[in-house]
Amino acid sequence: MTKPSVREHPERVSATLARASSGTLAPFTLPLSARAIVRSVGSNALLLTCRSGCHTYDSRYLHSSTVERLRERLARSGDGEGGGDRDFLAASLDARRSAIDLDPDRDRCRFSSADDDADRRRLDNRIPLATSSPPFVSLSTRPAVASGDLARAGDGGGTSDGNGRDNGRRFGCERRNGNFPPDALVFIPGIDGSNIEAKLDKPSVVERKCAQKTDDYVLLWLDKKHMCPTACFADNMRLHYNTTTGTTYNSPGVETRVPPYLRKTEKDTYYYGKFIGVFEKYGYKRNVSIKLAPYDWRKGPHEINEYWDHLRQLVVNTYYENNNKRVSLIVHSMGGPMALAFLHQQPQVFKDTYIESLISLSGAYGGSTLAVSVFIQGIVTHMLKLLQDYQPVCSPMHWVMDVTKALFNPSIQQVANSFPLVYWLFPSPIAWEKSEVLIQTPSKNYSLGNIHELFQYLNRTTEYELYQKVLPYNLNFSAPGVEVYCLYGQNVTTLSSLEYTDKFPSEEVKQVKGDGDGTVNLNSLQKCKQWKSQQKEPFHEIPFMNVNHMNMTTDETMDNLRLFYDGNTRRTKNQEGVEVRVPGFGSSSVLANLGMGDDGDYFKNLIDELSQLGYKDNISLRGAPYDFRRGLNELNEFYTNLKEVVLDTYKKNGNTKVVFIGHGLGSVLTTLFLNQQTNEFRETYVQSLISLGGSFGGRVTSVYAYLESFQDIPSVGTAATVARNFSVLFSQYPNLAAFSKDYVIVQTPSKNYSLSNIKEMFQDLNQSVSESLYQDNYPIVSNLQAPEVELHCLYGNATSTPTKLIFTDNNFPQNEPDEDTDFGDGIVPVASLKICANFATKQKHPVHDVPLPAASHYDIVRFGDSFDYIKKVIKIN
Repeated sequence: MTKPSVREHPERVSATLARASSGTLAPFTLPLSARAIVRSVGSNALLLTCRSGCHTYDSRYLHSSTVERLRERLARSGDGEGGGDRDFLAASLDARRSAIDLDPDRDRCRFSSADDDADRRRLDNRIPLATSSPPFVSLSTRPAVASGDLARAGDGGGTSDGNGRDNGRRFGCERRNGNFPPDALVFIPGIDGSNIEAKLDKPSVVERKCAQKTDDYVLLWLDKKHMCPTACFADNMRLHYNTTTGTTYNSPGVETRVPPYLRKTEKDTYYYGKFIGVFEKYGYKRNVSIKLAPYDWRKGPHEINEYWDHLRQLVVNTYYENNNKRVSLIVHSMGGPMALAFLHQQPQVFKDTYIESLISLSGAYGGSTLAVSVFIQGIVTHMLKLLQDYQPVCSPMHWVMDVTKALFNPSIQQVANSFPLVYWLFPSPIAWEKSEVLIQTPSKNYSLGNIHELFQYLNRTTEYELYQKVLPYNLNFSAPGVEVYCLYGQNVTTLSSLEYTDKFPSEEVKQVKGDGDGTVNLNSLQKCKQWKSQQKEPFHEIPFMNVNHMNMTTDETMDNLRLFYDGNTRRTKNQEGVEVRVPGFGSSSVLANLGMGDDGDYFKNLIDELSQLGYKDNISLRGAPYDFRRGLNELNEFYTNLKEVVLDTYKKNGNTKVVFIGHGLGSVLTTLFLNQQTNEFRETYVQSLISLGGSFGGRVTSVYAYLESFQDIPSVGTAATVARNFSVLFSQYPNLAAFSKDYVIVQTPSKNYSLSNIKEMFQDLNQSVSESLYQDNYPIVSNLQAPEVELHCLYGNATSTPTKLIFTDNNFPQNEPDEDTDFGDGIVPVASLKICANFATKQKHPVHDVPLPAASHYDIVRFGDSFDYIKKVIKIN
C-alpha cells in the first residue's frame, strides 16, 4: 500500500476538537415505526457553565480560566451591599452604569433601570457562534467562588491586604456610586506584541520593489501590505549598533515609532484583543481603565529610558483618571522582565501608592533557549512560519522567490540578531547552571560558562557586545516589591538544547525538547517563585497544565474543555470553576444540527430521512448524547440515563422494542451498555443493534491524535494538547481484539512500540498521567463481551487507512510521521471493524456481516446504502 501523508486524511482525529476526542462517540437513540431505534453518535454539543448563573452566551463571550482568575482577583472585594458569592458582575456585562439593587430572593444583582428586561432578553438571545465543537457554550455570569490566595472576600467592611493598605472592597454588587471596575489595568505585551510604525525617506533601497519614501507613518509590524517583499521588510526592521554609545539605531532613512493606544488592528485582535475584550465586557474601558504600554521590542532595556519615563507617567495618569485606583500591571512573556526592570527603578513609596499588583502571564524571567536558536539560525527559520500566513498578499511565485532570496541572504537571515532584546531573552544564569549544555557540536559544547566562545566562533563581536549590555538586567532578579500573581503554562514540549552532528552551524540541527509552555522553558517560567521568600507582599503561583505560551492571552473555549486527572479517584475532572452538562438527552434535534467541519453534515441527512418517514423527535426518534471527553469508565450517569430513555421509549411507542444504531465508538459504548444489562432487560426492551463503522478493535489514528499534541503544527494548536487528557482517546487505542501484542503501532529509529510495551511510550515521553488514563480505559474495551442482541455490522473496507506510524529520525515525537496503511474506512482499519462480525461465535443471537466498500468512516452515516439497509431492518419499504 502507498503511504499517504497524515494531511491527506481530512477526517484526521484531532483536526477539530470533536475529532481530537475520537470523533464518533455519543449514543443516540432513534425509535422507528413499529420499532424504536437508539442510535449512537459522535461529537456532541457541550454546554459549559462556570458554576450557576443567570445568562447563556455564545463562545465569543466565553473567557479562558486565565481571564476568569484575573477577573476574580480584580473584583475580589467591594463595599456595596450584599456579600459572599454575589453575582456582582451580572449588571456590568454590557458596561452599563445603572444603579444596582440586590434581589435577595434571586441572590444576584440586576439592573434597576426600566429597560432591564429588554437588556436581559438581548443578552440571552445572542446566537451561538458556529464552532466545530462545541457549537453551544454557556457561561454563567456568576463568578466562581474564589479560593485560596486568589481572593480574600470581605465580611461587610473593607479588608486589609496584610500590609496596612485598606482595600475597602469585597464581593458584592457594583457600588451605587458607579465605582467599578475596582482596579485600573496596564497591559505590557511580550516581544513582537507591540505595533511598530515606520516613516521612510531612504537614500537607497535593497531592491527595486522596495518603497523608498512614504508621506506618513505606516504600520510596519504587523501589516500584510509591508510583509512582502521580505528583503524590504527586513531592511526596514533591522537595527545597527553604535559602538561609541552602545545603543542601536534604525537603517538610514527609517524613522520608527510605537503607537501608544489600544487599537482594534489585526495584530491587536490576534494577540490580546480577545483577552482585553473580556475585561471590556465587565465594564473596563479601552484607553481609560485598561491601557496598553507598548514598546519597541527590538531594543534593549539599557536604551529605552524614554519608555521607562513614559510608563511611569502612564501609571500615574491612569491612577488619577480612575478615581485614585491603584494600577495592576498585566504582563505577558517578555513583558514580565520589562515590568520587573521598571519596578526595580521605582522607590517603594511609588509602588505602594500607585501599583496594586503584578499579574504575570508566561513571564520569561530566566530567558529561553529559543533565543539561542534564533541567534544561530537567524530570523528566517523562525519567522517564515509567521510570514506564511501572509502568502496571499503577494502572488505565490513572488512570495516563493522572495523567501528563497531571504534564505540565501546572510544579512537578511541575521536581521533578528541586530535586536538587543534577543540577548535579553538568552538563558539567564539565574535559571541555568553554567555547565548546562545549550548547544552540542562534534568539537565543542557551549553553555553559559563558555558562551563567549560561541560568539567568537561565529565571529559575532557586535552581538557579544549587545549580550553584555543586557546581561546586568538578567542578573538583577530581586523581588518587585508588589503583590505578584505568577501564571504560566507547563507540560508542553519546549526547546531545551540544540544538537549538531556536523558542519556547525550550517548543518540541520536536532532540537532536544524539555518541559515548558512551548516557547519559554519551565525553569524560566517558575523562577518567579523565589520572590515569595524575598518580599513581604503576597505572592501567588498559578500553573496551568498543557497551556502553551500564546494561549495565555488568546485561548477561550479550549481552556474550559480541559480535563485534569485525579490519581486518587482515577477519574478526570473539569477545570476549577467550570461545570459541564450535555444538552438534549432524549432528543434527536441537537444531534441533527451537528456537523463535522469541512466534511459536511454528520447526522442530519439520516435524521431528516427518518423524520420524513413519520418518526417524531423525543417520541419515536431519540437522542442520547454524552460528554465526548470522558472515558468509558466515567460514564455511569450516562448509562443510567440511557436505560431510562430506553424504558421511556418502549412505553411511548406501545411497548415496542428499541433498535440501537451505533457509529464508531458509539457502537462500542452501546455494546458496553448492553453488557451491563440483565438478559431479561435485553430480551424485553431491545430489538437489535446496528453498528456503523464500529471501532471495536481501536484505531491507530487515536495514537496519532495523541502524538500530534507534541508537534509544532499551527493548524492543530491548542486542541491537540487539550485532547491529550481526554480519557476517551485512550479507549480507542488499538487493542488485542484486533491486533497481536507484538504488532508495531509506532516505529522510531531507537525503539518500536507495540501493545506489549505501549506503556513505555508514555514513560519515555514522561507522561505519567497518560499512562494512567491508558491503564484505566484499555481493559474495558479489550474485555468487551458480545451484546447478546441481534447485531448488524455495517462498515467500509476499501479505503486506505493508517495502521502504523513511522518516525524516520530521532526527533520523535516532534516531527510528523509517515504511515503504513491497509484497508479500512479511512479512520478505522478493517481488522478493528471486523470484530463486530466476530461476535457471531460468541452469542446465540444472529450477527449480520455487511461490508459497504464505498463507505468511509463519516460517510457511512449519510450513505444511501446504509439508509436502505436500516429501512430493511426496521421493515420500511
